[in-house]
Amino acid sequence: AHHAAMHDALTGLANRALFHERLDSALAQAMQVDYRPAVLFIDLDKFKILNDTHGHACGDQMLQVIADALKNLVGAVDTISRYGGDEFLALVTHAENRQTVENLADKMTHAIESAAIEHEPEKFLRVGASIGIALYPTDGATAHALIDAADKAMYRIKQEKSIMAAEQI
Repeated sequence: AHHAAMHDALTGLANRALFHERLDSALAQAMQVDYRPAVLFIDLDKFKILNDTHGHACGDQMLQVIADALKNLVGAVDTISRYGGDEFLALVTHAENRQTVENLADKMTHAIESAAIEHEPEKFLRVGASIGIALYPTDGATAHALIDAADKAMYRIKQEKSIMAAEQI
């Protein structure tokens, strides 16, 4: 029952409650020891289109495939959570520096872009991801501030992508 209360039923990933618990504990430790937690806010690109076009069952399958792809990166990441809808949050308890976290975000983006579901024989559906990063204490000293900063960073990346896409037309 405790496992069910702390995990997302669809993907088996940590849920919002468990993510907050782990982030709070990482921050409590960070105040005593010199290490820096980082939060990555992962938002899927074009997921809504996939869901609307191909249906929720297809969307659910996509979320499961992506969750599995992200689980393979655990080690570099301490907790990956399905935060809601097509949003995921990742916690790195010991972030060496911004560069290592950015490298991890690139790996995650690649893992998500590589995750595919076969829609029809030989026809695969894929989505992308926009990932925002926040490091303690530079970007925020509380759980709320870090999640908020990562969310805003993700939003900026999404905006840059839509501007770039518009310029390519």
